[in-house]
Amino acid sequence: MGDTKRRTEPEADLNRKQQLFAEYLADPYTSETPEEFARRIGVTKETLNKWKSNPAVVQTAFNRCRIRMGAELPKVLKMLLENALGNNDISACKLFFQQLDKITEAPETGMTVDVVLEYINRAIDERIERLPRRRGES
Repeated sequence: MGDTKRRTEPEADLNRKQQLFAEYLADPYTSETPEEFARRIGVTKETLNKWKSNPAVVQTAFNRCRIRMGAELPKVLKMLLENALGNNDISACKLFFQQLDKITEAPETGMTVDVVLEYINRAIDERIERLPRRRGES
């Protein structure tokens, strides 16, 4: 009949403390040191170091970080766009369009390319409105 194992999320292979560690790794704003974190959850720093080599811990941390950072995507794209337009920065323009090409959908945030492009078009329109008018233009 073949292999009936279903593919699971890496988090499913982690115990509760490892899941907490993945969350700790995914939090860019934590002020807690690894030693403090280890003490809080009742493990040693050596255990944390060992867990860092566990692919399921690493993948879970990456997935959680991506979800957290995905919510900031519109702000980052807007900043990149403003830099590209405001400074006539060709490299920023190129980076902006490269990033747009990578975006298809961020299910964690519910944003699609169309939503991002709408946001960007509004930013462009606002920027154009602020540009000085040439004489003779209405």
